[in-house]
Amino acid sequence: MRAPLALAILFVAWPAPGAAQERAEAAIDAGDPRVELELLADAEAVAPGASLRVGVRFRMDPGWHVYWRNPGESGVPTEVRFAGLEGLGEPPWPAPHRFVAPGPIVTYGYGGEVLFATEGRVRADATGELELEATADFLVCEVDCIPDRVTLRRVLPVAAETRRVHQAAFDAAEAARPVAPEALGLELELVAGAAPAVGETAPMALGVVQCHGPGEEDACPALAAPEEGAEAALLPGPMNDAVRVEELRVAPHPSAHAGLALRFDAALGPNALPERFDAVLHLRRGGEDVHLRVDLPLPSARAEARALLAAPGAPSGEGAPGAADATDAPAPERPGWLLALALGLLGGLLLNLMPCVLPVLSVKVFGLLHAADEGEAGLKRHGLAYLAGVLAAMGALAAVVLALRAAGVEVGMGFQLQEPRFVALLAALLVLLAMSFFGVFELRIAATGLSRRVDASHGWLRSAGEGVLTVILATPCSAPFLGTAVGFAFAGGAASILAVFGAIGVGLALPFLVLARFPALVAKLPRPGPWMEKLQRVLGFALLGTAAWLAWVHAQLTGVLAQGLLLGFLLAVAFGTWMAASFRAPLARALAAAIVLGGGALVWGAPVAGEAGDAEVAELGAWRPWSEEAVRAEVDAGRTAFVVFTADWCVTCKVNEQLVLSDEAVRARLAEDAVTPFVADWTRRDERIRAELARHGKAGVPLYLVFRPGQRQPEVLPELLTPARVIEALGPRRSG
Repeated sequence: MRAPLALAILFVAWPAPGAAQERAEAAIDAGDPRVELELLADAEAVAPGASLRVGVRFRMDPGWHVYWRNPGESGVPTEVRFAGLEGLGEPPWPAPHRFVAPGPIVTYGYGGEVLFATEGRVRADATGELELEATADFLVCEVDCIPDRVTLRRVLPVAAETRRVHQAAFDAAEAARPVAPEALGLELELVAGAAPAVGETAPMALGVVQCHGPGEEDACPALAAPEEGAEAALLPGPMNDAVRVEELRVAPHPSAHAGLALRFDAALGPNALPERFDAVLHLRRGGEDVHLRVDLPLPSARAEARALLAAPGAPSGEGAPGAADATDAPAPERPGWLLALALGLLGGLLLNLMPCVLPVLSVKVFGLLHAADEGEAGLKRHGLAYLAGVLAAMGALAAVVLALRAAGVEVGMGFQLQEPRFVALLAALLVLLAMSFFGVFELRIAATGLSRRVDASHGWLRSAGEGVLTVILATPCSAPFLGTAVGFAFAGGAASILAVFGAIGVGLALPFLVLARFPALVAKLPRPGPWMEKLQRVLGFALLGTAAWLAWVHAQLTGVLAQGLLLGFLLAVAFGTWMAASFRAPLARALAAAIVLGGGALVWGAPVAGEAGDAEVAELGAWRPWSEEAVRAEVDAGRTAFVVFTADWCVTCKVNEQLVLSDEAVRARLAEDAVTPFVADWTRRDERIRAELARHGKAGVPLYLVFRPGQRQPEVLPELLTPARVIEALGPRRSG
């Protein structure tokens, strides 16, 4: 944590400056000073109008250090201010060093000796003596930390000529500052594998090019990571605490004759993103340390960034086996427009068979049975209203996706179920609908209730609402053919997203459009009667079961405490609904509303646990968490990698895990030494997983991949698995 509470307490009692002098001892620890400061000038006498370099030199005891402008995970930036010259600016920062304390806690700063220097000009009308002043505020740390403030003064005579001193010290201070890459003939390029978004982690790579092609050895000196290791190569600037560099790796540039590629995960947030990436790059060039100033625009995701992002950790020779070919293979060919629309239509049609939407489809069947009395025109009106509701909901979903993209946030199918508040609201909606099924209030779907005239005039609104609810409940499910169509949509622009989402909506509404168009089919259904009341009660319990499942999903996203609050909120919804329906008095209804809103406020503000549980598939055996590097290592070692992309809110995923991946024969095959199973849990947002799904033409889960040694691309298994299909994909058993 930046500037911990203990440091803040120390700064409340920041020492007042003592009598000013040229040199001072500071940061007194048990009677001993830990820092010596001295105000230096590069002249012992100055002429009017002459330029003058001034600086404060810090000399720290061994093991003690002060801090850079980005102190890291602890500490406070050193501040040095000068007075007495014209044109003085803030002293440029010397290149920092990286310190690692137990924890580990990574900080950036200076140990030993450092000179903070700047340059100004003596007044043209100066006479007599020139008084220079410098004030230093700093925190010096070893294990303990000591804050201090020191004011220094030096007096120089004004003479006819300037007599220079301390030239070597000031020249060394200037040489210690980061330089522009162009000054050394270097080119820098920063790329991202995903659009940077607040609160997310985006894969990035910094390319450093010394020479694009062969050249003289002196003109193309070798570049390498510093002797301290790759993790010390890139030191991020403050950037409003918005970017942290994690998992830094260094490898040869994939295309330049002489260059490097630094790949890292950029942890972004928690506040607004900076416009530029600010850092110091520390490298070895021709056997000497160099520090480069990095000041580049924060990148957006680009397809051409892929080669640079894949470079670190990849085999450097041609024909490297296994996972390098598999994980760096070209993206699968996208389907054409007509095929994508056809797959979307067919996938939407098959969604009607998924367990997510069956309760609402039953409601729609009841509505059609009741509307049959309105004649053919009434049936058509209900069918078109249902289609309009479905398309409106799909359009709203597409609009949210496009708005998030415009804001720089990349999402996948089912993204709304990664948001705990949406899950809570959806569960509350299902409880409310279940209360209507139990007869607590009238939803106008039964054979009894309001008059036919009211149904005839307003029933189309009910049908449109049923269409919206169907889309909301269908999103956790995936049907055959749907993944490819949605992947096509998310890989394209606004037109492809709107078109494919519209095709899915038409497919989802198609069965009811057919029933509405051919009233004779509705006539073959059982006539409305008392049986509908009993079936409603059964479906009410089915809705409560779905709400309970959503409460479990909510717990995976948030934690046990928030799940308890959600269950209390759902109870408040049920009780408040019953109270409002049972007592007509305004006070009773106001009290019911207060109960529901109070429960909702608790859920809305519930704390989110740091980590949710892994997807249930991890309980099926010795599954390993997915990463590109881990898969590459297994395939390079000659083993088959089976990767499952799943989420706790994905019903299709859960069905496959319970019916197929838990099958004894499948588990036995996965337990063999020749096969390594991986799980990529997308219950919560994870940009690495979203990007990998997109790379394989998918926008949501489930996705099942089989990586085999020596094969360029993985095999993509169907979204609905069978034990035989999984065992076949894993290949024959290996003897021994």
